[in-house]
Amino acid sequence: VPDTPPQDTAPFEVIALKCRTAPVAEAVGECRAALAWLKQAGAERFFWKYCSTFDSTADGPCCYTWAGP
Repeated sequence: VPDTPPQDTAPFEVIALKCRTAPVAEAVGECRAALAWLKQAGAERFFWKYCSTFDSTADGPCCYTWAGP
């Protein structure tokens, strides 16, 4: 997630995270920070590429670690 507030953003912005393999609390925090940054940039539509079924941790599938805004 960018460290600075949005400036000169493009009509289409992408933020790639390694949330599928990060610890749950870190993954949730990064995803929420990315969403907040995109909202500050003026984004109105959000597309989420969720993880594959084979991505998991000892605590369960990573796919279900984020409940959304």
